[in-house]
Amino acid sequence: METALKETEGKLVNLPDKKFDSAEFLKNLPHLPGVYRYFDKDGNLLYVGKARDLKRRVSSYFQKTLAPRTKLMVDQIASAQITVVNSEAEALILESNLIKTQDPRFNILFRDDKSYPYLKLSSGEYPRLSYYRGALDKRNSYFGPYPNANAAKDTMLLLQKVFQLRTCETSVFNNRSRPCLLYQIGRCSGGCCKKVSPEEYGKSVDLAKEFLRGYSQKVQEDLTRRMNEYSQKLDFERAAVMRDHLAAISNVIHQQSMEAAPDANADIIAAVAAQGEVCVNLAMVRGGRHLGDKASFPSLGRNAELPELEEVLEAFITHHYTQMDVPPVVIINLEERSPRIEELLNTIAGKKVSV
Repeated sequence: METALKETEGKLVNLPDKKFDSAEFLKNLPHLPGVYRYFDKDGNLLYVGKARDLKRRVSSYFQKTLAPRTKLMVDQIASAQITVVNSEAEALILESNLIKTQDPRFNILFRDDKSYPYLKLSSGEYPRLSYYRGALDKRNSYFGPYPNANAAKDTMLLLQKVFQLRTCETSVFNNRSRPCLLYQIGRCSGGCCKKVSPEEYGKSVDLAKEFLRGYSQKVQEDLTRRMNEYSQKLDFERAAVMRDHLAAISNVIHQQSMEAAPDANADIIAAVAAQGEVCVNLAMVRGGRHLGDKASFPSLGRNAELPELEEVLEAFITHHYTQMDVPPVVIINLEERSPRIEELLNTIAGKKVSV
């Protein structure tokens, strides 16, 4: 006797020649992690979702009260598939891949942008500071990611002014016979012509790393100590340089500091849906400093219904944090607590995240 469901290669498939029977479909679902897919009568993919518990999650689509966008989708379901996996993390990866490759009609799709920018400090006697996108190499030190190019480049300019780190290519650095213009205007210490010793340059590199990690108070204390030492030695020119560095750092901290612990790391994610469009804005705080913002405008699929904000945030989190680490604190603009988003962030991070 033919039934409305059959099992093939770990999948439960609703037969397309039968009318979709949600009760029968739900009855056969396991309490296991996995991915579910809904299709219309023509076999077009409507939606891909993930679940820690397939039976509980899929059942929520067949309740009496549904959001307009969800109801529009459910009314078109003619068949469904599930794939059972070993863990929720595996379900997350599979869902992300299926959304990117199969373009389901009702999923919110965040297009892959350029990779996020970093600041890179190379290895060697005189490390080079540079703006960087791409795969990370363990031989070098990376700081970021920054939400946009301007935020990274502004920080790079500050580090040039305060710590006078070189930014030129190694081929240029190794073949100079006299310092460049950046040395003349006080944005490089002239390591190419031994105007600064490797030991002294190394101290500046260490301070820059401390600053980038958010320990600005420690950097200020060290600069103050060095300023006093130069003053006692009557080296007032170097003391004045330390004073100017302190003033520059204090100004940046005043402009960018948040009302949080000085080493606080957090992402603030706000989603707004209006007039047929959705915008998600990400603000990054690292080491208590606001690094900048980035706005994204996802594709809502081929229908006119606006999604719920929780669905938008869930889609953004899935897309965004498959590319980078989750900070210990994530702030979202929902009025009520969202267990689904909390579970999602904890799964991606592999640890407890404060939401």
